[in-house]
Amino acid sequence: MNKFMLKTTVLAVALILATTTITFAQTVPDGLLYANEGNGVKITGYNGTATTLVIPGSIGGRAVTIIGEYAFAGTSLQNVTLPNSIITIETGAFDFCKSLRSINWPTSLRTIGDEAFAQTALTSITFNNGLLTIGEHAFYQVTSLTSVTIPASVTSIGRSAFSQISRLAVTMSRSTEVGTNAFSTQATITYR
Repeated sequence: MNKFMLKTTVLAVALILATTTITFAQTVPDGLLYANEGNGVKITGYNGTATTLVIPGSIGGRAVTIIGEYAFAGTSLQNVTLPNSIITIETGAFDFCKSLRSINWPTSLRTIGDEAFAQTALTSITFNNGLLTIGEHAFYQVTSLTSVTIPASVTSIGRSAFSQISRLAVTMSRSTEVGTNAFSTQATITYR
């Protein structure tokens, strides 16, 4: 191969490398179970032992969009970081996670299913604008919960969503449809 061809080949390879996007796979935490769902990924379970878990934003090049039914129910998780790709947290996803004290609320989140966080140890919640629905019993018996701020984007709160919580201060919009016994009778509600 002559010098001109060698320079041209090296230049062509350098140009290809410079214009090619290389995607590095995000690490999937040990014990995290998942399945492809539509164009995204659904987290289906967890059999790991960690108490702090960071869920990746994508797996195999697909966005993680759903936390599935009972995916983390009854685990000993204390802190969870959700990616800003989660749209739905399904029924019972974190139900009976008695040690769960901290979780972030992604701006992408639209739906929290029935019993999704029932009987957890959350203390304060400020949902981001964009959340649309909170299911029945979603935060039932979260006795450690003292305050919740619900954005005007929430159109409905299900029956008994925040019931069996004695000292709860709620800030919300008057336009939100509220199910029967959504809040305990001891709750203080401030409308904005």
